[in-house]
Amino acid sequence: MHETIGEATDELYTLDARSLYTSIPTDQALIILAKIIEGHPLEDLLLDAATIVLRNNLFEFQGKIYQQTTGLAMGTPAAPTLASLYISFFEERYITRSKLWGREIVLLKRFIDDIVLIWRPNAEDKYSFNFFKALLRKQTGIIWDITSTNTRSISFLDLEISIEKDSSLRIKTYQKQLNLYLYTPFRSSHPRKSLTGLIRGIALKYLRQNTLFADFKRIFCKFLTRLVFRGYPRDLIISIGEKLLKDASQDLLKSKTSERNSSSERPLFLKIQIGVSSKIE
Repeated sequence: MHETIGEATDELYTLDARSLYTSIPTDQALIILAKIIEGHPLEDLLLDAATIVLRNNLFEFQGKIYQQTTGLAMGTPAAPTLASLYISFFEERYITRSKLWGREIVLLKRFIDDIVLIWRPNAEDKYSFNFFKALLRKQTGIIWDITSTNTRSISFLDLEISIEKDSSLRIKTYQKQLNLYLYTPFRSSHPRKSLTGLIRGIALKYLRQNTLFADFKRIFCKFLTRLVFRGYPRDLIISIGEKLLKDASQDLLKSKTSERNSSSERPLFLKIQIGVSSKIE
């Protein structure tokens, strides 16, 4: 995604299926699954297992037993996998392998039923996006909530995606205002390596998410400040930060950071200042 190049007329959209699991037609889901796993050594076993799961969704309500006759049961371990396979079938048939949208779809990324889309309007067919929406609704049998914005930026899961003035795609970490940042307390019974692994893992996530090194620096410093309010010693946080910097310069993180910042500002963690205010942005 980081390498995607946009244009001034490109439009940003997010798509989200409305009541995905209960909206998937059971019979059609089994037919599609059979097509996907055709030729697999365990084809019959997998199909029989899916049939049992889809046709035996039982639940109790006010002392009575009911059977769900269509859709995937909420909470069934197999539901996310079956739902993702169901959507992927249409994605591959009508988008990935289709020649209909070769000019319009600049970028399409999906996580189960959450989709981010960069659409390039077709001057020769101003109704192409309406056709795209109608086809998506008709083929999947699912109602899709489509969100757009008048700005050049849109939030998708934990990312904020924007098209810059130079047409480059900028991605940075997005955090909801109601996020409580309840990281594992330092005084918990977890092994010390688990706690240091938490810091390292989130640092890597932020590094991969942010196109600009400055955005990574901003969000990571906020993260370290929040750890202080969860009881983490400042000296430990600074020490781990310096170790991450050293690893970055020794190729562990180099593949990502070298693309983002080749300036003399690279000694990031040596300049870290942990906030002392009780208010965290």
